[in-house]
Amino acid sequence: MHKHDQENEQKLVAITGANRGLGLAMSVRCAALGWSVIAGCRRPSEATDLQRLAQKHIASVDIVECDVLSEASIVQFAAKVAVARPHLDLLVNNAGYLDRSDPRLDDAKSVSVTTAFQVNALAPLLLTRELLPQLRAAPMSRIANISSAMGCLGLEQRPDSYGYRMSKAALNMFTVNLASELASTNIVVLALHPGWVKTDMGGTVAPVHVEDAVAGLLEQMMTADKGRSGRIVRYDGMLLPY
Repeated sequence: MHKHDQENEQKLVAITGANRGLGLAMSVRCAALGWSVIAGCRRPSEATDLQRLAQKHIASVDIVECDVLSEASIVQFAAKVAVARPHLDLLVNNAGYLDRSDPRLDDAKSVSVTTAFQVNALAPLLLTRELLPQLRAAPMSRIANISSAMGCLGLEQRPDSYGYRMSKAALNMFTVNLASELASTNIVVLALHPGWVKTDMGGTVAPVHVEDAVAGLLEQMMTADKGRSGRIVRYDGMLLPY
């Protein structure tokens, strides 16, 4: 049994983009571990799978509206997290945006690239800013920014998905900066690459099953020490270049 399995009752996790894909699977696994989960999504009334999870774990899973394109919504979500408990053990900035209609430079659209930056880079910054007091209040807390190898400048990249790749590179930079700022605190900050996962975003041909990705991601989140803070970590523990 891993150490984080022995402390389940103490854990409070906040997850954005929890209505589908990695966010939903992570909410399911955290609830199964006995953690308290605050699951954020843009339209709670339409999140039927998440609603079923909340009904199954009525005492430990709360669905809270969080539109990551709205700073006001982010602030309101953070306020509800703060009310739930004075400390937050894990913040998972998972909500993501990928527009498949602009693969090449000729296809790039300003609104698409702007949205990618708002969802993939700016929203994690804003939400982390709002929840920093609760993260500081935990004995050892983690900030997990769900990133992608597609944003790693040190890896060979294909010439496509400009907005997505640029915004994930920005998220990686946010991770590095934040880890440096919080170096003397109790907070570990990670950028996490889930692999190419079978989700709505990843598609059916992706080689990694969502359950395997989530199990690996949570393992990396909860076992990482300060020595890994600021690094980009794949779901299986491999460190990736910036």
